[in-house]
Amino acid sequence: MRTRMITPAVVFAVAGALLLSACSPAEQTARPEPSGSATSARPSGPSMKELSRTDVRTVIDRLDRAPISERDDAVSASIRTDRVVLGEDGDQIEMAMPDGLTYISFAPYRSQTHDCTFHAPSSCVGELRNTELHLTITDLATGETYADEQTRTFDNGFIGVWLPRGITADVVIVIGDSEARSVISTVNEKDPTCITTMPLKKRG
Repeated sequence: MRTRMITPAVVFAVAGALLLSACSPAEQTARPEPSGSATSARPSGPSMKELSRTDVRTVIDRLDRAPISERDDAVSASIRTDRVVLGEDGDQIEMAMPDGLTYISFAPYRSQTHDCTFHAPSSCVGELRNTELHLTITDLATGETYADEQTRTFDNGFIGVWLPRGITADVVIVIGDSEARSVISTVNEKDPTCITTMPLKKRG
C-alpha cells in the first residue's frame, strides 16, 4: 500500500496496513441497492486526486453530504481526530485537520445501530436518514455552547459538527418527544469521531 504526501496539508506516515473504513458492510444498517442489473454502472463520485486538490473541510462536507445513491465506494475515507485518510486503488493520502479543530459525526437511533470508532462517510449509514432534530453540544468544563440548533441528518443518517480539539462535551439530540445523550472527547488522537451510541428515549 502506497502513501502519498500532499501540500499544504501536513501528512502523517502510515505504518503497516491501515484500516480505512470503520463501518464495514456487516456492521452498518442496510443500504439501498442500486437500481438495474448487477452490471449497471455505479454512480461516479470524485476521485481521491480530485478531493486532494480541495481543502479538508470541503472534502469532509462533500463526502458526508453525498446522497447514498450517488456514493462511489471506490474512494474510502476515515475521519480521525487530527486527520482524514483517503484511499483509492491501494494508494493513501492523509490530510490534516484545521489547526485546533476536529469533525465529529453523530447517528442517533431508535432500534438499530452499528459499531463505529472513526467515521467513514463512504460507507457508514445510520438508521435515521434525513431526519429533523435539535442538537446541543456544551463544554463540560467551561459551559461554553458549541451547538444549539435545529438541523437534520444527512442522507447517510449522520449529522457532523466541527468542534475544538482538547475538549470534553455533553451532547443532546432531541427528535420529537425523544432524546439521546452522550459525552464525547476530542482530547486524544484515538478518540472516536463516529458516535453511534445514542439511543433515543422518551423524554420524562
